[in-house]
Amino acid sequence: MNALKVLFSSFLATVKPGFMAWWTHPVKKWYIIGIGSALILLLSWPFFSTDETVILTANVQEGEFRVSVTEPGEIRAANANTVLTPRVGWGAMTLTYLVPEGTTVNEGDVVAIFEPGETLKRQQDNESQLNILKADMEKAIAQDQSNREDAQANLESQILAFELSKLQLERSKFDAEMERRSAGLKYQQDSISLSRARQSLKSKQIVGQSDLSQIKLKIEQAQNALTSSTKELEKLTIKAPIPGLVVYEQNWSTDRKIEKGSQLWPNQPIMQLPDLSSMQSTTQINEVDISRIKKGQKVIIKLDAFPQFSYNGDVVDVASVGKSKGNNSSAKVFDVVIAISKQDSIMKPGMTTSNEIIIETLKSVLFTPIESVFEENGLFYVYKKTTFGFSKTEVKTGSKNDNFIVITEGLSEGDEVSLSNPELSVNLPN
Repeated sequence: MNALKVLFSSFLATVKPGFMAWWTHPVKKWYIIGIGSALILLLSWPFFSTDETVILTANVQEGEFRVSVTEPGEIRAANANTVLTPRVGWGAMTLTYLVPEGTTVNEGDVVAIFEPGETLKRQQDNESQLNILKADMEKAIAQDQSNREDAQANLESQILAFELSKLQLERSKFDAEMERRSAGLKYQQDSISLSRARQSLKSKQIVGQSDLSQIKLKIEQAQNALTSSTKELEKLTIKAPIPGLVVYEQNWSTDRKIEKGSQLWPNQPIMQLPDLSSMQSTTQINEVDISRIKKGQKVIIKLDAFPQFSYNGDVVDVASVGKSKGNNSSAKVFDVVIAISKQDSIMKPGMTTSNEIIIETLKSVLFTPIESVFEENGLFYVYKKTTFGFSKTEVKTGSKNDNFIVITEGLSEGDEVSLSNPELSVNLPN
């Protein structure tokens, strides 16, 4: 300790005369002040830097890596009864009542009603026509009865006249020749009249029966028409064929769900009554990824409304023909159906889902966020954090998913890499 004091005293004795000479000099002392200020500023710069650029980083991880395709979808029942627009007439019909979507209905409950319009008018016309024909039938029956009675009375009168002529003819045997001839002519005349009366009665019976048969046929046809129009009118009130949960169908003419006031054509789907004991998730895969999707692949399904829950599933159907993604899009998508392994009461048809289809699973591999890997001239790089900043490091990559990419060479577990290019970072001004 004493040696240090001696050494320090010797240093002061050596430096102090020179320092005092400089300090007392009117110009040289400002050199001392400037050099000191520069040293203080340089040493304090790390503490007062105004660099506001923040470079986000992530650590390289090692573990199980899933290569997957994730697409949104929708819950539906595996089995459902489709309620269709009735086959009434040939034109579109207006929906005037629709049970609210999500309602649980029983068999026989009214779920939809269409405007009766022409069907009601047709039914009313058929009913009026039937009533007119029934009135005509009553008139015809009365007229036939009257005609028969008249013919019967005439026949009976002719029978009496004939009998009298017959008696008169027998009596005339003892009369003069002129009277016998007169009685004979009268007998022949009454005989002819009797024959005509009998024929008239028979003809009136036949004609009356024919007229009544024609009216009966018209009444039967009118009754059938009325029954048919009544059934058509009843069809416009649609009842649930089975118990179920009401799920509206899409209206293909508007590309929106069916709603009150929709114009629907005969046999067009209105709603589904799904069987909630077996549920599926349907999604659409773009034409770039569809070649990687196969039946039997495992799927992780999440409900958008309850993201804390996840469910297992399997791909059960992959469409072989694509369709346009939208009306104004040339991109093609393919329908994929996923069977959900375990059902849950919170699942309702129409709920939106997130479907992660597992393409492959890699064990014990290194992976890092996709944002941390940069490509340059066909080579891949990351910016690995070191003691002195970030070092541009070439890497080799493998499989990737929506968020991460496998690193096969160039990094180790725990390495910290930049999520942006630090060479492009610019300090913000004060």
